[in-house]
Parts: sequence; C-alpha cells; structure tokens
Amino acid sequence: MARLKQPPRVSAAAESSPQPSSSHASDFFHPAADDQAAIEQLHTESLATDAPPLPPSPAVFIGAELLNAARIDHRRNSPVIDMARKNRAGKLKRASLIPESARTNLAVRGDVYEIELSPEKGNYALPEKVNKKPLKIVKKKPHALAKLRPAEDLASTHPDMRSSPPQVAPVGSDSIAIDTVTEEILSSKANSHANAPGNVRIEESLDNGKPRCTAVFYKYDKITGPAYRQCLRPGTGQTDDGFRCGIHLGKPPVVRCGEMAISDNVTTQCYRAAAKVTANGPRCPTCIEQQGYETTPRDKRKSAPIHQEDQPTKIQRRKSEPAGKPTSSEKTKNQVRDLQEESSNPAPARKRGRPQKDGSIASTELNHQLPTRTHKSGSRPTISQEETGRVGQLPESIDTVFSFLDLEEREGTCQTKRARKILHVCERYCANFQDDTHSIDAVTQNAMKIQEALQQTPKYYSTEIGKKHQLAFKSDAYSFVFRALTLYLRDLHDWLVKTYESATESLESLRVIAPLMQEILAFNDAIRQWHVTVPQRQKGDRVVKDVQSRLITPLRRVSQSLSVRLSQLQEGEERCKQYEKMERRMKERRDAQSEQIRAIEAMEERKKRWQDLHIVRMQCEPDVYRRRKLFHTRFEDLVERDANGVIFERLPIFKPRSTPPHSQVSELADEVEWTEDEETAVLEGLQYCAGPRVFEKIFKTYCDPRSSHSRGGDLRNRSVAEIISKARWIRSTMLTLRQESGEPVEEWVTGIPILP
Repeated sequence: MARLKQPPRVSAAAESSPQPSSSHASDFFHPAADDQAAIEQLHTESLATDAPPLPPSPAVFIGAELLNAARIDHRRNSPVIDMARKNRAGKLKRASLIPESARTNLAVRGDVYEIELSPEKGNYALPEKVNKKPLKIVKKKPHALAKLRPAEDLASTHPDMRSSPPQVAPVGSDSIAIDTVTEEILSSKANSHANAPGNVRIEESLDNGKPRCTAVFYKYDKITGPAYRQCLRPGTGQTDDGFRCGIHLGKPPVVRCGEMAISDNVTTQCYRAAAKVTANGPRCPTCIEQQGYETTPRDKRKSAPIHQEDQPTKIQRRKSEPAGKPTSSEKTKNQVRDLQEESSNPAPARKRGRPQKDGSIASTELNHQLPTRTHKSGSRPTISQEETGRVGQLPESIDTVFSFLDLEEREGTCQTKRARKILHVCERYCANFQDDTHSIDAVTQNAMKIQEALQQTPKYYSTEIGKKHQLAFKSDAYSFVFRALTLYLRDLHDWLVKTYESATESLESLRVIAPLMQEILAFNDAIRQWHVTVPQRQKGDRVVKDVQSRLITPLRRVSQSLSVRLSQLQEGEERCKQYEKMERRMKERRDAQSEQIRAIEAMEERKKRWQDLHIVRMQCEPDVYRRRKLFHTRFEDLVERDANGVIFERLPIFKPRSTPPHSQVSELADEVEWTEDEETAVLEGLQYCAGPRVFEKIFKTYCDPRSSHSRGGDLRNRSVAEIISKARWIRSTMLTLRQESGEPVEEWVTGIPILP
C-alpha cells in the first residue's frame, strides 16, 4: 500500500465518541487499527466531488520561462561533462534520483519530492549583465532640407513680399501646402547640377547622411575608357556649387585635355588629363610639348575662371598674388624652365620690326578670348566654337611655315662646330637646286644626310663631354640652325613643285619632305629637354619664343597633315600594287589554263591521228585473217608517265632537239627483226612519199598487195607501231651521221613526223 503524506482524518462519529480509556491504549498499535483508518480515508475521498482545476496564473509562466532560460544558459557554459546530456531547449529537467550536478556527493540522497530552489537563489542564478556587447548609439539622420538652411537664412534676411497670401488646403482634403521658396531652391539646385561634366548624376549626401563632395573630376581607365566621376569624400566646406572636400577646396578638379586631332575627316579629343591652362584651353603636358603651346603666369591668371567657382574666397585671394613664385608641386622642371625663358622675354626686340605695344595688345585680346564660365556652371570640357574653328583653320599650305623667314636675320656666327657643319651642309644643298640636271635620287640622299646630322647632334651633346657645350649649341640652334633648315626646306619645296607640280599631292615629293619635317620637330623636342636656358643678347630678345611660335607650331601642324596625306597616298599605292599583283596572278592562271587546254587539244589531235593511221592500215589489208593479227596499239600505253602515273612531255630547253625524244615506240624497233627488203621499202617510202601524210602513203603503196608499185606488199606483215618506230630510228640515225660528217641534212629526214 502506498505511503500517505498526512495521517487520516477522524470522522465525526469518532470525534463525538468519548476517548478510550487507558486500558485500551495497547490496541492502537495493532495492525487492524491502521487498516481501519485507511478504509475510512478512502471512503471519505470517494464521497467528495471532483472540482475542475484552476488555470495557472501568469506569474507561473514567467517563472517557468526564466527557469528555462537559466538552464539553457547554464548548459551552454557548462563543462564537457554536462555536454553529454540531451539538449532539450524550452523543457524542464526530467526528475531523477540525483537532483544536483554530478559534482555533488552521490552518497547523500535527498527527498525525491523536494522542490528545487529558485534560479535566482541556487546554482543556476542568472548573470547580472544580460547583453555583454556595448550598445551602438545611432544618431538621427538630418533631414534633406537641413542642407538648405544657409540658403533659407539668406532668403530670410531679405524677405520678398508675397503678391498673394498662401493658399490653405480645405478641411478633409489630402493636399499639402508647399512653400514656393523651397521649390525655387530645389529647382536652382537641380539646375546647378544639370550641367555636370559628362552628365554625371550628382549625389549630395553619403550613405551615413553626411554631405558629399559635389566636385566632378576626370579619370581615364584602360578598361572603361575616359569618364567623369563624382568625388567620394565627405564635404567639409560649402561653396556656391555645393559642398567640397578638403582637397577640392584647395584646387579645382581635374578636367580632360581639350586638344583635338583630325584624321580621315574624323575629329578626336585627347584622352589625357589636363595639367595646364593655355591660351587655347586646358592641355596635357604631352600636347603642350607636341603642339608647342606656351603658358605664361599671366595666361594662367587669366584662364583661372575655368575652375573659379570650385575655389573658396581664400584660394581666389591667393591667385591674386604675383605669379612669379611658382611652387614645386605645381610645376615640373621643364615648366619652370619654360617660364623662365618666357618671363625673360617680356616683349620682342624693336629691330625685329615688332613694336612692344603690339605684344601687350595681342596678349590682352587673347586673354579676353579665353573661354570663361558663368556662375554655377559645370566644368564640362566641351568643344567650344573657337576650338572648332581653330581645328578647322589648320594651314593647308606650307607658306605659313616659311613666314618665319620674314623675321630679320640675326647677326654673328655659330659658336659650335656641329652647328657650323649643319649650316654649310644646308647652304651647299640649297645651291644644288639651281642645277637643272638635279635628280630626285640626289635630292633624297641630301635630305637623308641632313636628317642623319640632326639625329646625331642630340646624341653627342647627351654625353658627359657634350653636356658642357649644350648651352652654346642651343643658342646656335635657335639663332642660326633653324633658319638654315627653313631655307633648305623652302628651296626643297620649290624644287618639288617645279618637278612634280605639287609638293603635297605627289607621293615621291612627300616621301622626301615629310620625313625631313618630322626630323626637324624631333630635333627641336630633343634640345628643349636640356636643362639650360638661352641667354638674351639684349632686352626683349625673343629668340626662343619666335622659333616656337612662328616656326615649330605651324610646322608641327603642317607635318601632321602631310603625314596623313602621305599615309593615304601610300595606302593607295599599296592597293594599286595589290591590284596589279592580283591581275598578274590571274593572267598567269589564265595562261596556265590556256596552255593546259592547248596540251589537251594537241594530245587529242595526236590520239585521233594515231587512230586514223590504224584505220588506213586496216583498209590496206584485204585478208580478214591477216587483219586480225594487226593488233591496235593503245595510245595511252605509248605516252610517258612518271613514277606517280602523271603524264609528262619531254621539251627542248637550251637548244632544239636533234633526236626524237625517248618513246616506247622506239623500243619496238629494237625487239622486232626486220628483213633487208622491209628496211629498203621503209627507207624508199620515206624518201619518195615525204610530206605530212607520209605514213598513209607508205601504207597504201608498200602494205597493200593490190598496189601497182614494184615493192607493193613488202610491208604487209608490219603493223602501224612497227613502221613508225622504224621511221623514228631512221630519222635519229640520219641526223647523227649528218652531224658527225658535217654534211647538210636532207629535207625529207627532218620532215618525218614523230608519232605518237
């Protein structure tokens, strides 16, 4: 029987009955008394009604969840011994005889029905700190209209009078009244970014809500090509065009080089990034060096409005300072040298026929013509009408280059030996043009010698010994050598025009004059790299400036156009050569086909002649039985073939053939034995029946027994192949005997046909 937790209650009858006396106390310990008490308790419970259990309170659920959470956290952080237990997430621990962990003493057994302690008081206490990671404090992002506060402040200082009061939306409508000032500000911002270079879509904020730099810079990538991109840095300062980062506050963004090139009627723009601003717009160092653009501090100061809106007031104030102090970070060594040469020549010399005020007026007009930008306009490097006109106004003739000779010739002599050598060579070759017997080959050789001299000179002065004389030679080059080269170039041009009627449309003339121009430009580019400055002979001397602007710049454009024309003419000549080669190849193919057709026709004709001879021979034999013995020799069996079975023919090459070629027909004459009468009949027939139809006549005269000739029927037993082979043998033998004895050969011998 199960053990009761509480003693059984005493019934009412028992309570009302008197207590037993002490005499009956010994009966309480009797087993029958315990059975009676149990029976009474069961009877009482059976009479009681079963009431439905009450639902658990919410506190019970909260306590169970806390207990489960504590147990799960304990299992995750428990040692390896606890990992062997089953992980039952969200369930209570199964009741067991071991209420505590395995580290407790197993000999001490507790009560099975003992309630475990609360998680907050026992070994499973919850940690004091729930979340060990620090919380991330996120600030509220500013609204998009917060960036418009400065503009609103400016507008608030000068309020505009409204023409009419703002309209109020009626009650119950979904419309919202929007201020017109905000709309105007948003539209102005949209219009300011509409003209961004390369149609870049300007984003005014970053992902974290901070303002983004609105500067757009140019970058060239070999994979993606040229493109404009917006700066990815956050904006630290605000300008008229929007926020700018610390880098673009100090300097304008990079733009694309505006140099345009024309090739095959196609205009292309340089893909490099511009480094300097010249009188013709932004240019890269390569185009400045090739085209001979010059950039003075005044030009830079005048061309500053290209990026003026991208710079704050402090930067503009810095640009107003004198430009005679260039920084090392903005100019390379070559640029500093060019600025020193140009600054040392502020005005042309009076004796060169150019007043000083003309230069200032020209520079002022040039500065007024520089492309400027309006307020809040983008820095997109588009092709302006002035640049398009300048590209279209390339000199079509070489007369622009020869205008350099209009300047007054400089007095003095060359300081270096190599400069004097170039001068003497040019003078001597110029005098050769006066000779009417001068050929194009001699002119080409003279031009090549001048090119070799121009190539070797920079190499010599690049050595350790030659570097000491670079200044002297550079002075001689700009003072005398370029003038002598221009004189030779003009005389060469006049001689080519006189000889070929055009020096720019003739391929022979362009092959002479175009390489010479290119070599002169390469010579100028080489000596410009020297780190020496040509001194001035007097104040306002423009020796370097005149050569660069009056000679090198137009010569470079003329050389480029002539090179394009030369390549076009060379391509045309190459196409003509290819066409002639193709025509010659087709003609050879047609001739080969014609020769093959003639050979086939000749073979067919010989084959037909061979068949006709057999027919005539059969007709000359009246006996049918004998006619069967005159077998027909196939023509294909008598034709010579090589080891591969291809038919070939023996032809005379060095001299006419004296003997007939080897043939299988001649082998038959050696195998068959002939009688004297038969040989005499063949020899007599070849003499008296000579002609193109000699064998037909021999067959009718000497093979037919019905013939009236005295020797008729002597060759009745011989076939066509045997008679023809004997005739070939007689022909070759007679020719050999006549050649050995030196006697003339009879006509009937040479007239014997060679068959088949």
